[in-house]
Order: sequence, then C-alpha cells, then structure tokens
Amino acid sequence: MGGKFTRSQQGESSDESPCRTPAYGTVQGRKAHDWEVAGEAWPLMWSACISVGKQLGVLAVMMYQIQANDSHFMLGCTSEMEARNILCVWTKTFVRCFPPFAITVSMLLAGRAILFKHVWTRYLRMGVIVDFDNIAAYRDPVLFLTLFAFFNGCAHFILVAVDHLHLLWRGGALAGKQEAHEDMKKAAGG
Repeated sequence: MGGKFTRSQQGESSDESPCRTPAYGTVQGRKAHDWEVAGEAWPLMWSACISVGKQLGVLAVMMYQIQANDSHFMLGCTSEMEARNILCVWTKTFVRCFPPFAITVSMLLAGRAILFKHVWTRYLRMGVIVDFDNIAAYRDPVLFLTLFAFFNGCAHFILVAVDHLHLLWRGGALAGKQEAHEDMKKAAGG
C-alpha cells in the first residue's frame, strides 16, 4: 500500500466524525473579541482620525489664515536695525512653518499609535503579552522641537506688540498721555 493512510485504514470510519480538523491557523465557531476587532486596519484608522482630526482641522485653518492674511498681523521685517531685522525674519519663519510642522508631528504620533496597537493585538492573538514602555513627555525630543517652534513663533507676536507700542509712543498717542500725566503731577504738587 505504500505508506499512504486514509481514515478508514487507520480504524476510523469516514462518517463517524462530521467535524473535520480545521486548517492551520483557523478557529471554527469562535466569535472575535472586542480587542481583536479594534486591532484591525479600519478601526485603527478611524480611531486615529478621531483623535488627530480636531488638531488637523485647527492647524489647517491656522495655516490658511497665515498664508492669506500675512500682512495683517505680521511684521514686514524692514527695520533699520540689522539685529532686529534678523530676529524678525527668524521668528516670522517659525510662524509660517509651525502649522505644517505640527501637522507632520500629529500624523507621526497617530502612525506610531496605530503601529503600537496593531502590533499589540497581533502578538496577543498569538498568545504573547507585550508591554510597551511609556516615555515621559519631558524625555521626548519631538515635544521639545514642537515647543521650540511654538515659542519662536510666539516671539514674533511679541515683536509685533513692541513695534506697535513703539509706533504709538513715537506717533504721539502715548506721548500726549505722558505729557498730560506730567501736568497732573505738577498740579498736584509732586
């Protein structure tokens, strides 16, 4: 007979067992757990879109406003002082580049979260428990880069405020108030 065995030759009849052995890697009659469903591609994508969508919307509007209304709320960076001009251009660059940079960081973090959840569920299906180390925020270099860009962008608006105050002072709006304040001091005997 040459070494091939069938069920009937091994002592089992073919009608005894209506349930056949499932193929390798499959389980019959088992309902998927919630964590298994959450680890599939589409649920992971939807959870990432929900968590990052609000930030992306705000950053997209911010990017549009900066590009469309550039001259309304940013300095022209044409100053007589060379150091002030360099500082103005430096900070204005961060104002313009912060929204695309923050969008990139948000997408990077969403991708990292998707990858971790997917790997975790895949390993859990195989019976392996994985524990990822959570890095503290103060040790994450991405946070430092984002804060550096944000504070440099905010510095431009401080320059805008100082420039407007300087123009008001020079233009007489505050100079007139200063003279009125000095007249009041003289009248009060001070």
